[in-house]
Amino acid sequence: MLQKNYRKALPALNESIRLDPKYAWAHHYLGQSYLPLKRYKAAAAAYRRALVLNPEIEEAELGLGIAYTHSHQPQKALPYLKKAIKRDPRNTRLYMLMAENYLKLGKHEEAIAPYRKILKEEPENQKIWLHLGTIYLKLKRYDDAIAAYHRILQLAPDNAHIYYELGKVNTTVGRYETALNAYRKAVRLRPNFLRARYRLGLLLDLMGRRQEAIRVYQSALKIPHDSENIHLSLGWALAEEKRYYEAMKILKQAVTLNPENPETHFALGWVYYGLEFYAQAVASYQEALRLNPNHTGAQFNLKLAETRLPIDPDFSKTKPGTPALPVPELKD
Repeated sequence: MLQKNYRKALPALNESIRLDPKYAWAHHYLGQSYLPLKRYKAAAAAYRRALVLNPEIEEAELGLGIAYTHSHQPQKALPYLKKAIKRDPRNTRLYMLMAENYLKLGKHEEAIAPYRKILKEEPENQKIWLHLGTIYLKLKRYDDAIAAYHRILQLAPDNAHIYYELGKVNTTVGRYETALNAYRKAVRLRPNFLRARYRLGLLLDLMGRRQEAIRVYQSALKIPHDSENIHLSLGWALAEEKRYYEAMKILKQAVTLNPENPETHFALGWVYYGLEFYAQAVASYQEALRLNPNHTGAQFNLKLAETRLPIDPDFSKTKPGTPALPVPELKD
């Protein structure tokens, strides 16, 4: 309804400007009408014209800062927002816009102060605490990120996503048991939280607790998804336990989900090699290299598998050495 009213205002405002092109307030109101319609470039042009005609229209400076923010011109937006904050230092929306523009410029350190200003006015604003946690992670200020996440949990103890984030950051700093507890809490709060369950499995795998990891991966497969990553990680874990036929079945499912992932073909080649199915191993490594010609693991293992073909074309029981497993790639 409001947008319709703003659209209705445009013809009248343009007519007013046609009759009196130097009427600064008409240009300002034109900018005000373009802004909610998301016509940010037109709004910026109208505000600029208003300020040329009357530099004292403070609302036009604020509007220009907002228009530049939404049209992704942070360098132009910041000076106008700083002026607006001097006039209204408790306006949390202005600090939010300031932080947003700093982040667009990649100035994460500078974005902290505006968020802190907001928290002085709104200490229980969970969204701002989350923004701060994300920034601290970018800056590798891990303890500060953890503190921000714990503050959110004080306000919302059942926030599964925050436990997930705590699991990630504690994994990064090597606090594995703390990370395990965080992931498990996230999964208890939200049983279908696929990413948390997957990362729990990866962490158990990393810690050498492979049987537990396998059970977690298997539980994750029961949750509807369209990614091959869980199948791939489970396939590797089963292969490490020399449960090759189970691994082969799971990895074939991964190929069905995404036939273009070279890592899946590489893993399948490794399993075939462990089963002494050397021709199939060669074919899988070749497919991995077709998809990624620079895959050094597939290059090495292909040569190794090819040496078995002349010796044992009928897949005899000569047991070769097996190459080392790679660490599964982690993808959300």
